[in-house]
Amino acid sequence: MLLGFITDTFGLDKDTIKPYLEWLGINVSDLKASEIWFWIVTIIILFQVGKWVIGKGRFLYSRYSAVNKWRGQYVKEKLEKDYHDYLEEENYQLFIPTKFQNYPPNDYPDPHDSLIVSSELLIEKFLEKVLIRKNTNRDLYCVLGGSGMGKTTFAIHLFKEYVWKYKKESLPFEISFFSLSDDSVIEKINGIENQAEHVLILDALDESSQAAKNFASYIDKLEKAIKNFRIVIITCRTQFFKTEEEELKESKLRNYGINKGFRTYNRQYISPLADKDIADYIDKKYPFRLLMPSTYKNKKKREKAKLIIRSSGNIMVRPLMLSYIDSLLGESNDIVTTNDMYQHLISSWIGREADMISGADERTKIKDAIWSLSQKLAVNLYKNRRRRNGYYIASAEFDQFKVANDYDRIDYSFDSRSLVNRNSSGDIKFAHKSFLEFFLAKEKWEHPDFSIDFEGMDMALLFFYEIFQKEVDKNIEAGNIEVTKDDMPGRWNITGVKAVSFVKEPDFRYEWFSKLFELQHITLYDGMMNERMKNWICTTSIKSISIHKGIITDLGIFIGISRLEVINLKDCRVSLTPQLLSTIASRGISLIVNDKVISYYHRINHYADRATNIALLKHRKCVNYADMPEIPRKI
Repeated sequence: MLLGFITDTFGLDKDTIKPYLEWLGINVSDLKASEIWFWIVTIIILFQVGKWVIGKGRFLYSRYSAVNKWRGQYVKEKLEKDYHDYLEEENYQLFIPTKFQNYPPNDYPDPHDSLIVSSELLIEKFLEKVLIRKNTNRDLYCVLGGSGMGKTTFAIHLFKEYVWKYKKESLPFEISFFSLSDDSVIEKINGIENQAEHVLILDALDESSQAAKNFASYIDKLEKAIKNFRIVIITCRTQFFKTEEEELKESKLRNYGINKGFRTYNRQYISPLADKDIADYIDKKYPFRLLMPSTYKNKKKREKAKLIIRSSGNIMVRPLMLSYIDSLLGESNDIVTTNDMYQHLISSWIGREADMISGADERTKIKDAIWSLSQKLAVNLYKNRRRRNGYYIASAEFDQFKVANDYDRIDYSFDSRSLVNRNSSGDIKFAHKSFLEFFLAKEKWEHPDFSIDFEGMDMALLFFYEIFQKEVDKNIEAGNIEVTKDDMPGRWNITGVKAVSFVKEPDFRYEWFSKLFELQHITLYDGMMNERMKNWICTTSIKSISIHKGIITDLGIFIGISRLEVINLKDCRVSLTPQLLSTIASRGISLIVNDKVISYYHRINHYADRATNIALLKHRKCVNYADMPEIPRKI
């Protein structure tokens, strides 16, 4: 058992360990199995001890060497306390190096598609080519990225890695880090001495309240404050600017010397995470550590995390989304479907945006507004997709949309601080197409009259069926309904529902059963024969119906069901007139009352033979879906 645990956890066997043993001069062919395992465990222990010693050595050096003491103190003094969490060992170790590209990822329907454009390491570029003495240019940089793309994380890591690259006496330039969300930031910048030998990193231009109110006036003031600095790096959300043309390009700061004219902003767009980046993050988050108690647990977490990532489309290309993976694992009892996962991720994203608002009531108001706007916008994009030739809305039309739905009365920037972003033309779209599909499925469930063709929207279709699944399972657990697949007990899948029994009034739209599935049989128990139920049943194409302990004033209402073959009544109060029986027989319907065949039609004798036992269907429960097979596209 122990050996099985070792081989399973560490992936070791005789063939794997053989080269190492032979390198130590040990002939494996001369060893017994027990001796081989002795050497395997010994090598694991030696490796782990060596790794621990090296790690401790590095830690002690980084903590107590004079140069590193200065580096650590410099970073902490220059960086405001609000950002110190980014420097914690765990967060710092999980950092995936930021890459950049020259074309905005938002121009692609799926940010993952933009990875076809070549990208480079952004911090490496600044450290090796920009923040060096040989660079005599007085550069301005604007680093742009969508929501959750890691702009602040990049800025802090650049700041720290720049300081840690040099000793005190060899630092090319002094460097300072400020958040532009601070209304007093310009005064702080003006207070810096020797600006010509100073580098500025200015984070979150999009979070500046002054820039949001009057951008032209604010950028004039900011450029006057930064004009004498050697190099200035500004980060900002791409969607803060309505179009690519409005992004920071040419400043009002003059160049002097050979290159006259005005200084321009070098724009760098943060690239989405590649598949390898995501895999590296998971390996760092749940590392493989020899002989550590967490090793086996981390292996299980890695496997589950990768399963979640595979089922999430490409939304994990955003570092923010990927950072929620731990909470997804932690809430695994509640998150059992892809829809649950998106509900969690979108709630987290909206919560992050609203947390910048002061006041608990105001934050709740903003969260509710983002949710409702997103759903209404999804419907608008879907209904107008052909006219616009895509799932987007022009900026001016989006303003009209907000006015029409009273969102203009809310003091909040929905354009830049919600689930949407913009492409280079200024058109507004969802940050990821799967967000659009999530809200379309939600709209369809809440408003069945909403007409949608799910062709090309596999995620929306999956979301809808999973919402239905959750409601059905909840009512099964409550004892309101019982579901049968092909007259067999066990698990049922989305296309396999054949029979439904209604014990109590369910708390969801049970009419979806006939819209989603080809129902064969419905069973109704005492009290369920109400007007809503009768009206629904008459629109179905079931083959048989069973009614237990009901009062039926007009059995003839079921005769119009085109495919009906059997009516089974048990302990019911019903009036059976000769005319009604004649009509039932002429329609080719078998009537069974208290297990006695009253009317029998020869063409369906295979069905009549089992009709008396049809009530047994109510004992056969199912509690979950199998993997989703091919399912109807139109609802």
